[in-house]
Amino acid sequence: MEARKYWVGLSRRDVLVIMAAAGGKSLCYQFPAILQEGVALVVSPLLSLIQDQVMGLAALGIPAHMLTSANGKDNEKFIHKALEKGEGELKILYVTPEKISKGKRFMSKLEKCHRAGHLSLIAIDEAHSCSQWGHDFQPDPKSLLEDSVSQRSFVALTATATRKVQNDLMEMLQIPKCVKFVSTVNRPNLFYMVREKSSVAKLVIDEIAEFIRESYPNNESGIVYCFSRKECEQVGKELRDRGISPDYYHADMDVNACEKVHLR
Repeated sequence: MEARKYWVGLSRRDVLVIMAAAGGKSLCYQFPAILQEGVALVVSPLLSLIQDQVMGLAALGIPAHMLTSANGKDNEKFIHKALEKGEGELKILYVTPEKISKGKRFMSKLEKCHRAGHLSLIAIDEAHSCSQWGHDFQPDPKSLLEDSVSQRSFVALTATATRKVQNDLMEMLQIPKCVKFVSTVNRPNLFYMVREKSSVAKLVIDEIAEFIRESYPNNESGIVYCFSRKECEQVGKELRDRGISPDYYHADMDVNACEKVHLR
């Protein structure tokens, strides 16, 4: 099935891929994008994921770039020129949905890229967000389906989606005849451990710090999820006071600060 997914992407068929996280979804559009002529557009609502993939591809010598709110003017100008050329310095371009909705100049360059026959495919990552069960994907991806860019093949990808969400995606992206690949979402390398939580906030932080020190003595990296942005900052401060070396990361932060934490 793995080989078929990549072959279908190369055949310019519309594809819906449902595969567990870390199962290789990105290869379903990266592989066809590299082998085909032109530029592939990847739309993803997750800035950290975009940064990870661009860094990984760049390390392999693949000309991948991102266009997000964090871009400087010079980088944005470079990408616009690369879109006009159609390839060479740009093979895979990652953008956020906001860039599609607010970047009028970018959309103009994208349309010219398409008219010149240089747009190879459009991939919608985290595609479940398009459906009613998710509200993070803005704008409505129908904005991608203007006549000027609707002739390219679509690759929609998500880690999990119910039958209803699958149908929503096919309707919203106007890909009713897409080839669908659904693999197991079971990830046997993951396990859950549940611990009783103290009602005293100070003790909770003490226990988290103790768990980190005992379980990860060699400076490994990890993530502590919090329920709010305020709590995220507070927990980071409290852990720092206990000798742990944390940073906090949330959507209210300056984009440069977010990128610094992510790279760290």
